[in-house]
Amino acid sequence: MAHLEPRPRPVERRLDDGGAELSEEALNARTSRHQLRSARRYHGAEAGVVETADPLGGSWFVEELTKEIEQRARDYIAKVDEMGGAVKAIEYMQGEIEQSAYEELKAIESKQRQVIGVNTQIETDEQPAEILRVDPAIQAEQMERVRAVRANRDQVAAKQALEDLRDAAKGTDNLLPPMREALRAMGTVGEVCGVMRDVFGMYKPRR
Repeated sequence: MAHLEPRPRPVERRLDDGGAELSEEALNARTSRHQLRSARRYHGAEAGVVETADPLGGSWFVEELTKEIEQRARDYIAKVDEMGGAVKAIEYMQGEIEQSAYEELKAIESKQRQVIGVNTQIETDEQPAEILRVDPAIQAEQMERVRAVRANRDQVAAKQALEDLRDAAKGTDNLLPPMREALRAMGTVGEVCGVMRDVFGMYKPRR
């Protein structure tokens, strides 16, 4: 009887294909090999592709997840609307975000959710990450560019656009059009935010 090599399962084949694609782009440096190994571990253990036999089969799986996300989003929107809108529901939304973060952390700490490099398959010889340090000269250059914009714009048009935004903020008009016009008149993001801060104040959580 001829010897037959075992055929890889769909997930294994998919990981092998992905690894091959990554290998073509990866350099021979140790960091690249580490990234390649981490990517394959992520696909195999953390991304959840092994939880169903064929994640993209007929797209039913992806479509079902899409429907679930859409429905849950609609449920949140409806609840916020029932509470009177985003402004009145801000503490509810903040609480939901905090609860979600807490549940996520709890799942990771209990290893109910596995995160490679955090609570499973931790590398003992992992190289320290390179920290991006921004040259202070870039900040000074950007500040000078903002000064130049404010000095060379049509001052009358910019001032009027910002005042129109202020009037809209004091009423019930849609703020997007006057914000767009203020930016088109070369009002800066800081100035636009400053106008709305003057009208609405700064939100301070009660807890």
